[in-house]
Amino acid sequence: MDSLLSPSLIITVIVIALVIILLCMGYVKAPPDMAYIISGIKKKSKIVIGKASIRIPFFERLDKLNLRLIPIDVKTSNAVPTADYININVDATVNVKISNDPEKLRLAAENFLNKPTEYIAGVAREVLEGNVREIVGKMKLEEMVSDRQKFATLVKENAEPDLAAMGLDIISFNVQNFVDGNDVIENLGIDNIVKIKKAAAIARAESERDIKVAQAAADKDSNDAAVAAQTEIAKKQNELAIKKSELQMEADTKKAMADAAYEIQKEEQRRTIEITTANANIARQDREIELKQKEVAVKEQALEAEVKKQAEADRYAAQQRADAALYQRQKEAEAKQFEAQRQAEARKAQAEADRVYVTDKTDMPYIYTLFYTQTDPNVYRSTVRYRTSHVDFEEVASFDRYVFGLPETIDPEENAVYVLYQPELEKFPEDEFEMTEWGDFALAVPRARGEK
Repeated sequence: MDSLLSPSLIITVIVIALVIILLCMGYVKAPPDMAYIISGIKKKSKIVIGKASIRIPFFERLDKLNLRLIPIDVKTSNAVPTADYININVDATVNVKISNDPEKLRLAAENFLNKPTEYIAGVAREVLEGNVREIVGKMKLEEMVSDRQKFATLVKENAEPDLAAMGLDIISFNVQNFVDGNDVIENLGIDNIVKIKKAAAIARAESERDIKVAQAAADKDSNDAAVAAQTEIAKKQNELAIKKSELQMEADTKKAMADAAYEIQKEEQRRTIEITTANANIARQDREIELKQKEVAVKEQALEAEVKKQAEADRYAAQQRADAALYQRQKEAEAKQFEAQRQAEARKAQAEADRVYVTDKTDMPYIYTLFYTQTDPNVYRSTVRYRTSHVDFEEVASFDRYVFGLPETIDPEENAVYVLYQPELEKFPEDEFEMTEWGDFALAVPRARGEK
């Protein structure tokens, strides 16, 4: 009996040992970044990721797929026309990987099993480049440059179905650069920079104006304040002179108003209100056009009329004394303005300038220019340009060669001369302009012109 059982027991032990050996040989454990594909017996292969499994030796085989990220540098090989027909090249960085989804993983196994990472990256790069070209052709250049995220999203959405059919997922898509051979992108940036600089210059000018107005309010009794606050100071001084004149001649004024006819009294009141209103609101932008036009009318009447009626002189003698004080201060400013224009004309004649820029920091500079240059009225009417339109009074921007106000950009190569206020000198570098200063004014001539 013992002799019969011993071989059976031995065979059983051998079988069990063989089974254990086979199990040990077939034991596999996949890391999280690797997919083990076991195939052979079953029709549908088994996928193992980050866990252990058993492979039957000799009957099943084990293949591996790398699940790590695959970085791809996608560059268009040739320039691609955008929707607005501008040829550009696109440079993008993309990260793809073989999907963890079982169905996609089986597709990846069919396409990339035992293939090197470089092969997978090359296939994905071709697909991505084709989709980049397709999206570039649908979008305008400015839209792509200003919203790179939208471009990347569209390319990603467009390429995902193609890559999914190969078993790949797009993890990230980042646009590195857009390049065009005609500097269109650079010009778009320059346009934005110019707009920003313009806004900053306007803000700075407004800030400087507010500071100077505040200084003028504190220094209203002095004519030596900053030139930029001259208008506000003149207004306060005029109000003070008018008030003193009213106190000194109160009795005479009342008697004159009592004796004058209704129409004369009405005219007196109208003129007084206009002068007071003009002086009180001379610095306000919304009234500046109307005030300047009225002053033009007064000065034109003064140039045309040689002698006023004696009766009007007697009637408004008291008011004229106040006007004389105002007129004296205005004449001082006009004298400075006339001197500046004389200097500018002299320089212009020497340099044969095509254009004369005159500061607009004084009241109605074009009146002084007309008076000084004795411009033919027909030339003035045919060449005058206004800053405003569709209003009762219009502000003159230029006529003939004369432009009132400085250009936004000073070009030393332009055949022009500049009549300036002292605070405006900082816009003119000494190495590019020859300066002639007198009082609160200065004359700037480009050195390139002055040396010719």
